Amino acid sequence: PSNGSATCSSSKCGISCNSGYTNCAGSCLNLTNNVNNCGGCGNKCPAPSNGSATCSSSKCGISCNSGYTNCAGSCLNLTNNVNNCGGCGNKCPAPSNGSATCSSSKCGISCNSGYTNCSGACLNLTNNVNNCGTCGNKCPNPTYGSSTCSSGSCVLSCNTNYVNCNNDCIYYTLTGIMNTNTSIYSTPSYSYPLGLAFNYNFVEWIYGEYNGFYAVYTGSQKGYVPASAVYILPAYGYPWDSKGVNVRSGPGKSYSKLGAIGQNTTITITGYTDGEPLTEGGGWYSISSPFVGYVASYYVTMYAGSSASSLPSCP
Repeated sequence: PSNGSATCSSSKCGISCNSGYTNCAGSCLNLTNNVNNCGGCGNKCPAPSNGSATCSSSKCGISCNSGYTNCAGSCLNLTNNVNNCGGCGNKCPAPSNGSATCSSSKCGISCNSGYTNCSGACLNLTNNVNNCGTCGNKCPNPTYGSSTCSSGSCVLSCNTNYVNCNNDCIYYTLTGIMNTNTSIYSTPSYSYPLGLAFNYNFVEWIYGEYNGFYAVYTGSQKGYVPASAVYILPAYGYPWDSKGVNVRSGPGKSYSKLGAIGQNTTITITGYTDGEPLTEGGGWYSISSPFVGYVASYYVTMYAGSSASSLPSCP
């Protein structure tokens, strides 16, 4: 045989292998580097995917193809393997709502549908108050209210008697009285009416002026009404009846009479309440001059309100 010589013993042919070779089924083999007989006859070294088997010093090994690296006996492409990214055993972390990626030997992430990669985290930008609509867009956190993120837009909710002004919840104490019937709107325009605000209705809070509309709270609704439809208190009026109007100690005819105010005398009006029902209609104005008391609104014509110069203008 190769690497050996023939023998005949007891009338039978045989072989004798050269030094360093071993008889394996009639062949003289070097078991130190034979991948099919590595370290022992019949010990075949397994070949990995993307590589080939080796036998060196009677021990099996592998040789990886170009572009692949031996990682614990497997030939791997470290440029795109999420469990061995850039180096054997370097496992890329998978984020919540996404999965890990490996590209050009660098870890990354891929976010699930509806989520966006914000600095390595997969976030839903439609409802995340710290990343609302875009990464890093933090909704304001007002002292007298709270913020939510809805459909990718910040929504400020203010506490009772506070209103959103330049992304802050502010408190204003101006009050007023409606001087005509009008709709109350959800925006400072003649679109999207919410309901009606009637003549004489008391406006508990006037928060700001926007494009000719006041932001108001009528006691039952928040919204916007045309500024021309509201007299800011204190307002001014006069009795239209030739008999003038009686002044009562409370909002009703059952209260004691304090005096009377003559026709066309200026009255300072400080508020409105329904009080005791009047057959004529309307309610009762609280007044501060020329008497302090209440007069029936039916008998008073308002003609002016106070200045709105102290109102904020919030674009």
